[in-house]
Amino acid sequence: QPLQTFRPYNIAHRGSNGEIPEETVAAYMSSKDGHLICFHDVTLDATTDIADRKEFADRKRTYEELKSLRVKQRYGFRDQQYNGKFSIITFEEFISIALDAPRVVGIYPEIKDPVFINKHVKWADGKRFEDKFVNTLKKYGYQTILDDIW
Repeated sequence: QPLQTFRPYNIAHRGSNGEIPEETVAAYMSSKDGHLICFHDVTLDATTDIADRKEFADRKRTYEELKSLRVKQRYGFRDQQYNGKFSIITFEEFISIALDAPRVVGIYPEIKDPVFINKHVKWADGKRFEDKFVNTLKKYGYQTILDDIW
């Protein structure tokens, strides 16, 4: 099903971050056990409760540990009522939101600092971050320039 061409495209960066906390559906990093995570920054300080979680200090975190973190607003002037109500989502969850929508929703994933990620995450199968990213896209049918991805 082709995208509509008679209307402008809406492209969200960091989700609906004026209302709901950002950093839940924008860019990608991974847990120490190899799960791709949607997150805008390489660090977790500004938009999660990690500073309150002493058990996570100075070490890499697993997928389950990252999922236990709660997301908050980066800026105090934004609506704070949703702080702590959402978790970080995985890249696969992000893709599923687009694929499960009642209309065509393209995705615009952005890789942040793959050199940093590859330096700090060693994949069990010897692949690199970029390989995991592309393989996940292919798994969900994003394989050509005609697919709903930019």
